[in-house]
Amino acid sequence: MNEYSVELRDNIEKICDHYAKNETFDFLQRIIYFMMECLTYHIPEKYFLISKKYIAVFIKDALKIWKEGGQEKELSKIRTIYINRMTETKPLGKIQKNKKENAVMNCMQWVLYNGLNDSQNQFAYDFLELFINELKIVEVKEEHIKNSLCKYFEEIIN
Repeated sequence: MNEYSVELRDNIEKICDHYAKNETFDFLQRIIYFMMECLTYHIPEKYFLISKKYIAVFIKDALKIWKEGGQEKELSKIRTIYINRMTETKPLGKIQKNKKENAVMNCMQWVLYNGLNDSQNQFAYDFLELFINELKIVEVKEEHIKNSLCKYFEEIIN
């Protein structure tokens, strides 16, 4: 597993700092869209344990909810269905023991969670820093992450 560059870590820190100072739902949505793009285009299907066509449906449903305000109750319903679907394929304990499958499961769950009302802003740090660490586990190329970050946060990282 390759380490990501200091530049990438610095960019993540800039985004997190910006969010801490400018906590808005619109910015949170941009974080979610970045995450959805990474899940959709940069992670190999084999780590999802269920077909990417099902993953696409989960992401599409989550996107609708995020566009309408990111209601935690609605996201939670999708998260429950997602976990149930995954555990039909493989028991949760076995998923958690497999680093790559566990990383992808964590990434999906973060898309299906709204922690906007987090007074410590830990939500953004967890989302971005831990999400990036999970991408490293599944060996997503740094250039793909950088391109996606530029797409959503260009004014912050440049």
